[in-house]
Amino acid sequence: MKTTAALALCALTLTVAGCTTTDETPPGGDSALAEEEASNEDEGIPAEGEGEGSSGEEEGSSDEAETTGEAGGGEDTGEKTGAPGGQSGASDLPDPESMDDEICVAFFEGAAPLAAAVQDGRRLVARGQRTALSEVEFMQVDVLAERLDELSNEAPNAQGALLTSIAIPFTEVGRAAEEGGTDAETGEVSYDSIEMGESEEAQKEFTSECTSSAG
Repeated sequence: MKTTAALALCALTLTVAGCTTTDETPPGGDSALAEEEASNEDEGIPAEGEGEGSSGEEEGSSDEAETTGEAGGGEDTGEKTGAPGGQSGASDLPDPESMDDEICVAFFEGAAPLAAAVQDGRRLVARGQRTALSEVEFMQVDVLAERLDELSNEAPNAQGALLTSIAIPFTEVGRAAEEGGTDAETGEVSYDSIEMGESEEAQKEFTSECTSSAG
């Protein structure tokens, strides 16, 4: 009887869908969603949106590690060539501002002093028993010989003789080139071993005289 009365009441209303004789939650309701999530948790399935943040953090950490690795993996490729113009020993040279002699000043002055270029030039020429210079290297050595020759022509006899001795390795290479030591295809200049001792001693003596006479 109670069920029949309930059905009759529903027939008198326009909201038939709102009539029910049970308390069941319609599909998609809050209780149904809660039950579904609980079931997923039991099966180890993460809830929607869960884990996305950690995944992004892992990717970010990976990118950061790669960037750090690339930054730290760089190598220092800088090299000291020792070629004329490098002035590897320029910091060890005397200060020309304390000198009164014009020839001494000309030998030691400037950001690229002739004295330092001579030291580097000797290292360039001294490469073994039988060696060769590229065309560019020979041009550097040839310029040194010309600069020393010009300075020696301006200097008094004693200084001029020392400058001529300082230039010996470079004039010897030039002589070898003139006597057929130059490769016609590459421009490379070959020569026999050249003694550096006289040039080194002459530069030491020249330096000593310049510093001892400095004002």
